[in-house]
Amino acid sequence: MDKIRLGERLIQEGAISPAQLAMALKEQVRTGELLGEVIRYLGYASRENIKRALAKNADIDFISLKEIKVHADILKLVPKAFVLRHKVLPLGINNSTLQVAMSDPFDVLVIDELQSLTGYVVQVVTATDEDINQALDSFYYTSAITLKHKPLNQQEIDELVKKVAGSDNPITIHGERCTGRDLLALTIHSISPRRRKPFIVLDCTATPPTQLEGELFGYEKGFIQSVLREGKAHKGKLELAEGGTLFIDEIGDMPLSAQTKVLRALLTGEFERVGSTEARKINVRIIAATSNDLEMAIEEGLFNKDLYFRLNTIPIELVPLQERKADIPLWAGFFLEKIRHKMSRPDLRLSEGAIWTLMEYHWPGHLVELESCLERAALVAEGELINRDNLPI
Repeated sequence: MDKIRLGERLIQEGAISPAQLAMALKEQVRTGELLGEVIRYLGYASRENIKRALAKNADIDFISLKEIKVHADILKLVPKAFVLRHKVLPLGINNSTLQVAMSDPFDVLVIDELQSLTGYVVQVVTATDEDINQALDSFYYTSAITLKHKPLNQQEIDELVKKVAGSDNPITIHGERCTGRDLLALTIHSISPRRRKPFIVLDCTATPPTQLEGELFGYEKGFIQSVLREGKAHKGKLELAEGGTLFIDEIGDMPLSAQTKVLRALLTGEFERVGSTEARKINVRIIAATSNDLEMAIEEGLFNKDLYFRLNTIPIELVPLQERKADIPLWAGFFLEKIRHKMSRPDLRLSEGAIWTLMEYHWPGHLVELESCLERAALVAEGELINRDNLPI
């Protein structure tokens, strides 16, 4: 695909103007940079991913244009009938992980069937129906579809939550702190079959690394007398979440030794308390969250690659609030309902001007700042209407 054709695609998508294209061609912009903008605009990759790719190669064709043949042994592993019926394209095997491309990366029924069929942990990358159909014709694929799933808006996230809540597949929530990762995890738990069982939280940044394994897996009786003054066993978060959900926040900060044990618990359904050799059965769904780039952490030897693939079966990306302006009224309404109940003011509401002001603000503190802003505005508002002037931004 040449620069002019790429430029025409950008113009059609409204990403650049004809004048900008002319200037880009005049200044000899690299094909890779131009194509990278197309990929980014269509939602297949973030700007950071494109920059990283370009830094590794003078052009971006190794990401988007190079065709890689799917090995015959994978096609035997995943029968062609299954591939065609579900529009699933097997891409490769990495250790215990089978990577596939699907138009719906959150179809947990197909993922579960694939895992049962092949015996591999399945990692899904996103592709459009057109990508899949073209690739299936020759069993080739374009790796641009594998970069990153398009960030979801709140309505799409709500639909996704309903779809994945009934599954026991691990989930990884990617995004900065205070973007609603904890609320999302709790929502998934609250509408799942596990909702009557515990929802337990482990924050890896709030627990010293030397104590994290004990907090997660528990201590055997008498292992640490200074902590267990009565000589009793201490249950960890994993055991306390039995039958329910364990939300591991900032899992990217978990020590490698603990990561290995979490992987074993996921694969075998068993764990051992610190100071014990007795294997204990466990039935827990794990939802993890991270603000770190785990793929980069794997390259730096800071995160277990196999654990990443196991946890990332269903990845969800929460982008900062400033990048999803359309969701601000939804979140404002959610927090305002909490404030109405808390302050016993059932008629409290936002003016149209206040809503527009909220949408124009950049929200460096994300959802925490939004909630605090509305609480302060409610305190100073005269009557039951929160106006633009009441907002402390």
